[in-house]
Amino acid sequence: MGTERKYDIAIVGMMLSSQGGGMPRSMAQQAKLMAAAGHKVTLYIGDSKAMPYTPERFYLHESITVHVSKSIGFWGLGLIPKTLWKLYKNAPQHDVIHLNGVWNFTTFFGAVISKMRKKPALISCRSHYGDYHFTRMPALKQVLFHTMEKINLWCVYGIHITADWEEETSWRAARRAKHIIKIPNPVDLQDFTNPPSRADSRNHLKLDPAGYYVIHLGRTAKQKNLSVLVRAFSNAKLGADATLVLVGPP
Repeated sequence: MGTERKYDIAIVGMMLSSQGGGMPRSMAQQAKLMAAAGHKVTLYIGDSKAMPYTPERFYLHESITVHVSKSIGFWGLGLIPKTLWKLYKNAPQHDVIHLNGVWNFTTFFGAVISKMRKKPALISCRSHYGDYHFTRMPALKQVLFHTMEKINLWCVYGIHITADWEEETSWRAARRAKHIIKIPNPVDLQDFTNPPSRADSRNHLKLDPAGYYVIHLGRTAKQKNLSVLVRAFSNAKLGADATLVLVGPP
């Protein structure tokens, strides 16, 4: 085990914000897992008013270096020039560059940097190449896919998916990718060690011991389609004691 090769990994993303949903959490978990295994990890991150940099929420290991600078432009097509310049300068020392998210200039320039500096890069598309995302601003998505995203796919070693379903729905990108690497998202089970009993939990949260609760844990953002959950809950007719609880940030 002691002779296993250790890698120098760059993880690049538009933000590392507690307001950002699953992507920053997955990035942080990946960074911590790689660092715990003895690999050198460097994060290249943006910071904005809408998605503020909140490292304290992710409990990053002290061995993980973070380069962060202000992002400019609107979310999605934003850019983090100083951080990307740092990535360009540091690229020769890295073994691999991991780009998070698509439809943004940060991934685009990260892919171009990897090609220029001859360093393999992977794009975690996080289902954003899927059919659903092509229904959001469809005209713009078609333009961006046939320009920016095709260049991305040409520049990088391959795309990272988390499940077969993601590859199936991302067929536009999958058929153009040089390689497809399937790795499930890491899950931190630390908070689930020795969980309290159901009765103790309900007592602590002052919930009805006999109540029927359906809980959605996650962002209440529009794209989560919570209206579908609300209609399903209503149609299920679970009884007067049933309560639907939404827990999470906007």
